[in-house]
Order: sequence, then C-alpha cells, then structure tokens
Amino acid sequence: MTAFPIVAMLGGAVALGAANLGLRLRGERRPVLIGIHLLLGIGGLEVLVYFLKDINGGEGIAAGPYGNIAAGLLALAVFIGLISPLVAKEYPARSKAMLVAHVACGAVGAVTAVLWASSF
Repeated sequence: MTAFPIVAMLGGAVALGAANLGLRLRGERRPVLIGIHLLLGIGGLEVLVYFLKDINGGEGIAAGPYGNIAAGLLALAVFIGLISPLVAKEYPARSKAMLVAHVACGAVGAVTAVLWASSF
C-alpha cells in the first residue's frame, strides 16, 4: 500500500486549517473552506483507520504505537473541532483555548500519521 492518500488528505486538511486560522486572525470566516477542512480531516482519519484495520483483507498493517496514537489524536482533534462552535456561543475565552487544543492535536496527529504511513 502507499501512503499517498493519508499524506494528501491530512496535508490538505492542515493547509486549509492554516488558511482558516489566518482568516480568523483577520476577523473573517469562509464557511466553504471550513467545510472542506472538516471533510478532509474526517476523511484523513477514516483512511488512517482503514489502513490500521484493513477492512477488505482483514489483516491490517502493524499499527505499532504510532498508528494508534495518530488515530487517537486525530479523533480528538475532530471532536474538539466539532464541539468548539457550540462552546463559542456562551464562552468565547474557552473557545480560544479549544481552538489551540484543536490545532495542537491536529498538527501532532497529522505529523505522526504521515510518519507512520511513510514507514510502509
């Protein structure tokens, strides 16, 4: 198997996330970019889990610690990213802390996933 789908999807999600962060710092929002970022992030997580479990063959790739850590961090980043707009309405300061946690989990998870995927 090749690491290209994981690298492409997570790389695109990270790039769009950086673009969304730059727009947010300028006070702008682009819902279409946010939606594409969401789809690429969830799709990258799904491809990673597919490679971990290999649904068709049933065997899967030896995940080792890095594959499982990457999947956990990306799942946490998706969860925080989905829940933060709900928190932002009532607690703007907590929303900023959740954004920092989302960026940290997503970036570390994406780098870990790419490093793990490049080993096979």
